[in-house]
Amino acid sequence: MGWHENFNPRRFLNRIDVEKLISKNQAFPDNEVPQLLSPCLLCKNPSGAGIILNDKRFICRGCFRVVSLIEYPEKYEALRREYLIKCEARRNARAALIEGNVARRISGLFASVATISLLLVFWKIPLILFSFICFGISALAKKAYEEELRKWEKEYPEPHQPVLRHFHDPNAALTSRDELILEVFNHWPGYPPFWNYLREIVLKRDGYRCQVTGCPSRLELHIHHRKPVSKDGPHSPENLIALCDFHHALEPDAGHERIWATIRTRYFTLVREHTRSKRSTSGTHEVSAHLRRLELITAAELNSLSKTYGFCCPHCGSGEIQMYVDEKRNIVQVE
Repeated sequence: MGWHENFNPRRFLNRIDVEKLISKNQAFPDNEVPQLLSPCLLCKNPSGAGIILNDKRFICRGCFRVVSLIEYPEKYEALRREYLIKCEARRNARAALIEGNVARRISGLFASVATISLLLVFWKIPLILFSFICFGISALAKKAYEEELRKWEKEYPEPHQPVLRHFHDPNAALTSRDELILEVFNHWPGYPPFWNYLREIVLKRDGYRCQVTGCPSRLELHIHHRKPVSKDGPHSPENLIALCDFHHALEPDAGHERIWATIRTRYFTLVREHTRSKRSTSGTHEVSAHLRRLELITAAELNSLSKTYGFCCPHCGSGEIQMYVDEKRNIVQVE
C-alpha cells in the first residue's frame, strides 16, 4: 500500500507516444492507417486511426498503446504486478526499519567517536582506552541491529516469485481476450514485443543449430519465418525455424537481402536471385540464388572448421567423418 495507490493507468497510457512505441516494437511505419477499413480486432471500434496487422486486420491506436505494454496473459500479468507491489512494499518497509533503527545509529555514533579518539591519542594517551570502549559499544550495538534485522527478514521473507507463462506457452491459461491479443501478437507488423522470448524457445527446440539438412553451424543463427510475414505468416513457434546466416540469406523472399552484406568469405560469394537476358535467344530468364566458388579450402582449414562446427553425416547423423582436400583433382574427399 502507498506508492502504487495513486497510479492511474489511463493517465499513464495517455502520455505514451504511439510513434515511439511503433519504433520500439519495430512496427513498420507503412502499417499506420489514418482510417480503419474494418472494426478494431480488440475493441470493435469501427473508425479512427490505427495499425493494419500482417493478416490485413486492424487494431486502433488506443488498443495498440495497451497491447504494446502487455508482457503476459491476464492471469499471469496480475500475478506479476502483485509480486512487484509486494517486493516494493517489502523494500520500503526494510529501508524504513534500517533508517529508524536506534541500535544502528548508536553503532555509527560510537564508531565515529572511537575513530576521532584514535586520531587524538597522540595528545592524550588515555584516549586509546576510551577508543577501545567506544569500539566495543559500537560492535555490541551493531550486533543487536543485525540480529533485529535478521529476525525481521525471517518474519517477512521475500515474496515468492510466481510462475509466469507467456502467450505461446502451451500450459498457459488464456482468457478469450488473451486469445484475441495473441492473434494481434501473431500478426504484429514487425517483430512482436516478446520476440526475444520466441527466439529463445525456437533456438532451444532446434538444438541451437541450423536446421538445413547437413549444415552443422551453431554460429550466427537467425530465426526464419517458414511462411513469410508478407504472406500472412504468423510469429508463432510452429512457423519459426533456426537458420544460419548463410542459409537464411539464400531464402528467396523479399527482405533477406539485408543479410547478404554480413557474410564475408574468400571461398565463395553469394549470388542473389535475379533476372538476366538469355544469351542465345531473346527474352529473359530467372536465376535462383546460389553461391559461386572463389577458392578451394585447404586441408588445414577444413580440419579447423570440422573442430569448430562438429560436422556430421546428413543421412545417419554420425560424427565419424574423415575429410581431406585433393588439390590435384580440385575436390574435397569425404569418407
